[in-house]
Amino acid sequence: MAAAHFTLNTGARVPSVGLGTYKAAPGVVTDVVGAAVKAGYRHIDCAPLYKNEKEIGVALKKVLDDGVVRREDIFITSKIWCSDLAPEDVPSAIDSTLEDLQLDYVDMYLDSSGVSADPLAIPGQERHRDQPRELCPA
Repeated sequence: MAAAHFTLNTGARVPSVGLGTYKAAPGVVTDVVGAAVKAGYRHIDCAPLYKNEKEIGVALKKVLDDGVVRREDIFITSKIWCSDLAPEDVPSAIDSTLEDLQLDYVDMYLDSSGVSADPLAIPGQERHRDQPRELCPA
């Protein structure tokens, strides 16, 4: 039988099956996340790069307010973009994610790129959160 969760070294329990929201279409993701939580999903994976965290936040607020699930019973993962990895940029990046998701905390905040990029070194990029993944070095 597959594990229902994985236990991290901190003791946190991560549900082994989660809903990925990458490329979830605008106007659809709110209903998808709500339906997934109602169906039993307890791990939602998201990122600002996916450009749908605000809609995910609407869904999370609804299922939490409606009592479908308690906040402590759902595991939310988000990711920091490579251009936000400078120590002075991290607080505003996480604050933006928390605001969009309408949450007080995320359970896991990942750096999935492993590198940092200078947003000012990329011409035409006024808001570094909108950079395509290709602009962060691998």
